[in-house]
Amino acid sequence: MNAPADWAGQNQRWLATRLAHWRGRIQAATAGDDAAQPAPAAGANGFQPAVLGLADAFGLSAFETELLVLAAGVEIDAALGEAVARAQGQPAGGPVRLGFALALKVLPLPHWDALSPLAPLRAWSLVEFDTAAGFAHATLRIDERILHAITGVAAFDERLAGIAQATETAQAGDDPDEATIIARALAARPDALVVLADAWLDAGAMRGARRLAGCALRRAGLRTLWVDARAVGGDVRDIAETARRIDREALLSQSGVVVSSGGTEPAHGATALRLAAALSSPTMLLGAPDPLSLADVDRPVLRFAVPRIEATLDPGLPAPVHAAARRALQQFRVDQALLEQALNRPAAPTATPPRKRCGRRCAQPHAAGSTRSRSASKAAPRSTTSSYPPLSPPSCAR
Repeated sequence: MNAPADWAGQNQRWLATRLAHWRGRIQAATAGDDAAQPAPAAGANGFQPAVLGLADAFGLSAFETELLVLAAGVEIDAALGEAVARAQGQPAGGPVRLGFALALKVLPLPHWDALSPLAPLRAWSLVEFDTAAGFAHATLRIDERILHAITGVAAFDERLAGIAQATETAQAGDDPDEATIIARALAARPDALVVLADAWLDAGAMRGARRLAGCALRRAGLRTLWVDARAVGGDVRDIAETARRIDREALLSQSGVVVSSGGTEPAHGATALRLAAALSSPTMLLGAPDPLSLADVDRPVLRFAVPRIEATLDPGLPAPVHAAARRALQQFRVDQALLEQALNRPAAPTATPPRKRCGRRCAQPHAAGSTRSRSASKAAPRSTTSSYPPLSPPSCAR
């Protein structure tokens, strides 16, 4: 979640006040004072702290929201960590893990089902629970990506490195008409899977598809999260885990997802389709999946054609070259950018071998490698089986 500087300052001040409140509450509970003090207000003048944005995005209860705040505080506030360790009877100076029992004691409106794998905290991997000692003694630690989101620090899930890449909103310009149509379709059906069927027809169509996807998501008010399905394992569990992390990153960055198979390889195309089908974010798929495979997708499918971009060549090219390039573009579907690059690339100069003189008495420069003496050339036998004329060394002027 990117934010302006004034919001970032407000968020830090709000978080510091909140952590100071829970630190005092834990210290009072440790001293035997169980009187609950009201938490400070969430914000004013339209300001929304980052953690409340997460609560809206992931559907967190009030207890789960404050549990995230407390878990974040243990990581960034040393005084709060010491108060938690003391309340849990842990030695000072060691690593601190927030106990779920302490959270149930001090936080408002507690509920046990926050531990459920189907509840948002675990379903979205917002925190990591350790239940090895039993649920009554479960401890938890906030996920690093969520910690950064709560503190307002720009970040990206490192476990998606090599799989996904986030980009800012595409710049407004001469957008294709199809971008508006797709944006409206996504607004009406956010759960739809948009398929750009002919994206892999050639390199020009691929660039047009990427441009169309970025423009459509910008018009829908979203950033773009590009996903390369070739980097995803084909195992069902791998696909499900990757889809969950991509969906989480899309929520955190307010992005739509564009899935690419990276080519026409059938195995990569099948993985891309399964990954796109497993996502719940606004999703676009580059490529034409098998119609029978699309029938198994449990979300509406909307197919769109990629508009062809009319190729334009440099008018400064010589007329014969321009005509030949025009025919190549029309007949062989040559990529326009590569063709222009080849036409505009200057020819490499021909290397001239070094020349040297064959000796003191020789006034004529000879090519390197041809300085044998005349006596050596006479002594060398000539091949009688070769069809090529014998090579004679150049004569030297006396």
